[in-house]
Amino acid sequence: MNVRPPRLGRRLSLIESLAPEASRLIDVGSDHALLPITYLLHQPTASAVAIDNKEKPLAVAEKNRRRFGVEARLDLVLADGLPDGLVKADDCVVIAGLGGVEIKSILQKASYLPKRLILSPHSRAEILREALASLGLSIIDEHVVLEGRRAYVVMEVKKTSTPYHLNEYERWIGPVVFSKLKARDKTPALELYAKRLIKHLTNREKDDPSLQPVRKALMDSLGEDHESNS
Repeated sequence: MNVRPPRLGRRLSLIESLAPEASRLIDVGSDHALLPITYLLHQPTASAVAIDNKEKPLAVAEKNRRRFGVEARLDLVLADGLPDGLVKADDCVVIAGLGGVEIKSILQKASYLPKRLILSPHSRAEILREALASLGLSIIDEHVVLEGRRAYVVMEVKKTSTPYHLNEYERWIGPVVFSKLKARDKTPALELYAKRLIKHLTNREKDDPSLQPVRKALMDSLGEDHESNS
């Protein structure tokens, strides 16, 4: 009997669609495990791990995996971050809904990282991007999705051989997002993302004038007057 997958929000739906087929999905901060359950229902030969650091969400996840019939393919793990010995090279690790500082900490503490990750910080994305560069994790694509009144960035990340450097535009705006904005490849989600970031940079610029060129580059991409938000 076919089981209808859980209803996900736009951000988790996008993340689920980006996960590779027939792989093992490791969802850190999984809460009720709706993302890995949806992935497993769409990928009948795949497996998944749902990790959370709280017992109550995992108790709900246990009920959900029985309800959707994926007990044999979904492991539940009570842990902070990525436990030693869990991650294999071909896994896909997802970390969404945490702040950039928290995701940075999880990645830096991990004893091993896979070839592929999908990351979606709800704040301080610039700190996460800088950490990725220092860890030799390359951002191969960035997607911006609207959910409610917010615009969220979703990063597709792969291992590289060596650390690299991001300039201030790439660090704050995102290397792929910046390219899309410069190409005037705007969507409602990208436009909202840029406007919110302009507002944030305007406030930060009072203490750090070096951020002014980044703000102006964002305003140029939207065709706005530089002085209107100064």
